Amino acid sequence: MNTLFTLIKRELWQYQSHFIRLPIIISLLFIALSFVITLTAMVSGHHLPFQWLQISTNNGAIPFNHLLPIAVLETSFGDSFFIFMLVTWVAIAHYCLGCLYDDRLDRSILFWHSLPISSWQELAAKLITAFVVAPIIAFIAIVITQIIMNLFSTVRNCQNQ
Repeated sequence: MNTLFTLIKRELWQYQSHFIRLPIIISLLFIALSFVITLTAMVSGHHLPFQWLQISTNNGAIPFNHLLPIAVLETSFGDSFFIFMLVTWVAIAHYCLGCLYDDRLDRSILFWHSLPISSWQELAAKLITAFVVAPIIAFIAIVITQIIMNLFSTVRNCQNQ
């Protein structure tokens, strides 16, 4: 079991741009977007600069600028999960297509074959990394991002009341 754990650590170390840096970058982009939306809503008094948009009802037109900050934040919460998972699965596909080829290309496979590690252990580590560890890392990044975005939304709502 220790061998498998070490092989998984090696995969995470070798492909940290796929599994560590990418979720951090996407998290920071969504947090920055949420911060800008919150700051804009607070500075403009809960009105974003879309005052020409209106929703027509039976009683007349409701200015859309009252609903826009809430709609943008709720949309960004849902979209952040979708974009995270989409990017994660693209990164996993790229990893799965290239990991065995990259080991053969840089001849590190010769080093790993010289160690007392069987090929099935190396393949199991690659599969576990791709289909268990990477989604868990992405899920943790999603949860942290959602918590921070909810904090921004709470601050914005507390300021307006």
